[in-house]
Amino acid sequence: MNSFESLSSVFFLPTDRGLVVKAISRDINGRVKYQASYWAAQLSDDATKTVIEPGATVQIIGRIGNTLLVEPI
Repeated sequence: MNSFESLSSVFFLPTDRGLVVKAISRDINGRVKYQASYWAAQLSDDATKTVIEPGATVQIIGRIGNTLLVEPI
C-alpha cells in the first residue's frame, strides 16, 4: 500500500516548511518543528534523499495520523 492511500484530508501548501530537529531516514522517523509544534516525520515515497540531517528545511507534503510526510528542499 502506498503511503498516500492513508493520508488524512489535511492539505498542505507548497510554502509549508518544517525544520528538522532529529534526523529522518528511510528506516527511522525523525522530528520536525512545524508551526511552533514538534511532529514526528517520515520521508515521502517520492523523496530523493535517504537521510535528512537536523537543521535542514523540508517541504511538508502530507500527514498520516500524527506523522508528517516530508521531502527535502
